[in-house]
Amino acid sequence: MEVIFRDDDVFLNEPWFEDFLKIFLDNEIPITLAVVPSRITKKCYAIIKKYLDTGLIEVIQHNFSHMAYEPYSEFPNSRPKLAVRQDLELGKKKLEKIFKKHYTNILAPAWHQITKEHYENIKDLYEGITARPSSLNEGVKIKFPVTYSVATTKEFRTAEQIISGFKEGLNIILMHHFYYERDLKQMEELRKVVKYLKDNKIKVTKYNEKI
Repeated sequence: MEVIFRDDDVFLNEPWFEDFLKIFLDNEIPITLAVVPSRITKKCYAIIKKYLDTGLIEVIQHNFSHMAYEPYSEFPNSRPKLAVRQDLELGKKKLEKIFKKHYTNILAPAWHQITKEHYENIKDLYEGITARPSSLNEGVKIKFPVTYSVATTKEFRTAEQIISGFKEGLNIILMHHFYYERDLKQMEELRKVVKYLKDNKIKVTKYNEKI
């Protein structure tokens, strides 16, 4: 069994973001940050940069702007293919420039949404797509399926629930740090999960080790 922790919507220096990161880093557990290229702030980058030399942080691309041109979609078919490709290329180049070797060439579509038409037009840019398979990405080859989310607008999963959900093979666990930042009790639940993985010597990896 292996685990990848993916944290989405990384672009702001929100309260306790550094505390959230240190749950993993203090335990020498790697974490993948899905960064929104056009919106990442200097303060957010400064926090991430402090810990890049640990080798525990990996960055992947989370769309370009995370703007909903249609409900839950930055890449609806109503947008021209060229415009979508140019956005993603620009975002990719920015992340490559600022994160260098810590950037892994994987696209994490926001809301797990990219249409088959846009996917076919941009798939050559990346080494894989990571998303939860759904009707929003029907026909798209998802190389790294998301296993489940552990913090959403609707609920948090407790440490016991998260641990009981682990299965054989690769488990990609999707998090949104800002939900944890708003509930410090839930941050403690996440600490329990990280401690469980460490104590039981369960491998926590990154996308760049699975390409």
